[in-house]
Amino acid sequence: MSLTENNGSFPLRFAYYSHHKCATKFFLLVLARLCRDAGWNFRHVDRVDHAQPSIKEFVAANNLSALAVVNAEYEKVAGLGVPAFHVIRDPRDMIVSGYFSHLKSHSERDWPELTEHRKRLQSLSKEDGLLAELDFSRQFLDDLATWSYSDPNILELRFEQVASDPYGTVLLALEWVGVIDPDDSGSLARDTARLARSFINRLSYRTALFRLIRKPQKYLSGEDVLRFAYRNRFSKQARGRTRGETDESSHYRRGIPGDWMNHFTPPIAEKFNTLYGTVLEKTGYTASTQPSFAVNSR
Repeated sequence: MSLTENNGSFPLRFAYYSHHKCATKFFLLVLARLCRDAGWNFRHVDRVDHAQPSIKEFVAANNLSALAVVNAEYEKVAGLGVPAFHVIRDPRDMIVSGYFSHLKSHSERDWPELTEHRKRLQSLSKEDGLLAELDFSRQFLDDLATWSYSDPNILELRFEQVASDPYGTVLLALEWVGVIDPDDSGSLARDTARLARSFINRLSYRTALFRLIRKPQKYLSGEDVLRFAYRNRFSKQARGRTRGETDESSHYRRGIPGDWMNHFTPPIAEKFNTLYGTVLEKTGYTASTQPSFAVNSR
């Protein structure tokens, strides 16, 4: 029996899994706002370890309709049994993006290891810093190595898709997990009712009185998905810069795939291949920036 069939006591509709530096902030912002307006309880955890004593009990205790797990470990989320989507990135770009983020922009809050790592990076040249980043990022890349990319419940997506078509990718993901209204006719009556419910739900997260009349919606509308994706587009978060324009002090530094080729030197490439060559092969990335196999489909 799947969790969603458990007499309504386990209402999880879908899950989103990802990893450090894989467009996680974009998806978390979009999902949080969509779930707020839909009246759905949504939470994210950085690792399942934060959801003690188990991820199932965490979901049930918080009455979650949607869950996001960043730095997801397959063996700890596979048992949820709900439709999900999973976003990965070229491991080499994860290293480069991580290096610049850890050097300057990523928050150190609740991450004492980053404070020490940042001090070290700021004392090193870029090449030596990237070599140090290869060791520091093992905690993230090991999760890619142990992931199962053939789980029929999980749609596999890539950062490269998000970068080239963010709106289409978000729609694809949420259609796949079955939460977009399949009968979105666009009638005035349906749209008016949906907007009224969204307004009440939004207030319910701000005012205790409105929690009593929260009206959870059965589905999301495709229009709302695109609206919130647009509101959180790269150029807005990057304060007017387009993808490819670099600001090394920004969390949204560059936003394009293949940037590793601008920063990897022979010593970095050699160490990467020694540590993570099997990760590159398993995730389907080759010497080019494109994956060598297609994502799965329902």
